[in-house]
Parts: sequence; C-alpha cells; structure tokens
Amino acid sequence: MNLNEINKLTNLIEKSYLNEKEVHDVLKLIKIALPCIQHACEKQPTMAWIASLLQANEQSKVVVPY
Repeated sequence: MNLNEINKLTNLIEKSYLNEKEVHDVLKLIKIALPCIQHACEKQPTMAWIASLLQANEQSKVVVPY
C-alpha cells in the first residue's frame, strides 16, 4: 500500500478514542479484512493466510496477496 492509500484508511478510524498502537492495530485488521470481501472467490485469501497474519508479531507488515 502506498502512503495515499494508508491515509485514506486512517480516515475510517475515529482516532480521538485510540492511542497510536491501537490505531496501528485497527489499520492492520482493516488491511487483513479488505481482501476477504473480494467479489471473486479466487481473489479472496485463504484462512491460513489470515491466521498467519493475525498471529504475526507486531512488527510484521501486512502484504495483500492479490
């Protein structure tokens, strides 16, 4: 994701209630969730991919496979 796309995602979050780490966590979940709602089933990620990202350490970057 480029900086412009990340800035658009942060507009989805009400940041006044969250600290920086919480905003980071919410952005990570949004980035994981977005590929899951692809219309074409073959473009949706596998549950293994989702589980691996959810279990990944804090420093991991979410890379969308499609």
